[in-house]
Amino acid sequence: MLNELDLEDQIYNQDIEPFNELEYILLRYGHGDCHLLSLALHERHGFPLKLLRTARSGFPIHSYVVSDNLCVDAYGINSAEKTFERYRQFARENYSESLVCVDIDANTLQELCSVDERELQDALTDFSVLLKRFNIALPEISSAPHAAPKKPILAKR
Repeated sequence: MLNELDLEDQIYNQDIEPFNELEYILLRYGHGDCHLLSLALHERHGFPLKLLRTARSGFPIHSYVVSDNLCVDAYGINSAEKTFERYRQFARENYSESLVCVDIDANTLQELCSVDERELQDALTDFSVLLKRFNIALPEISSAPHAAPKKPILAKR
């Protein structure tokens, strides 16, 4: 069972040099390559996918996976409310729209970003730095009811 752990709080409340490797990973997969990380975690662990998008235009803002009713993304393990709030203001300021959360399947998310197996593996490798640093173990969900992508996008080890 997962417990909430906001990595933003952990990273910025430590006496670390600005923009170190941990901050780079958080910013890259929290504000740019979140779809890569979401797809990689979905493929590796079987977690269901979620998408935060603008309500009117449907513009994708952020994606993440869910485990134990908690959101897992570059910011760690947080409640749905905290994750939603983190991106709500961004949608309002940049798109003048409210934000909605929807279920999304791997094929649809894959269509939002151009990904290949190497990029997904890199996302897992990068994210593992955060997981190891903060002693987080993600569960495997072997019988997850997620939709299989058209083709496997990440070879299982």
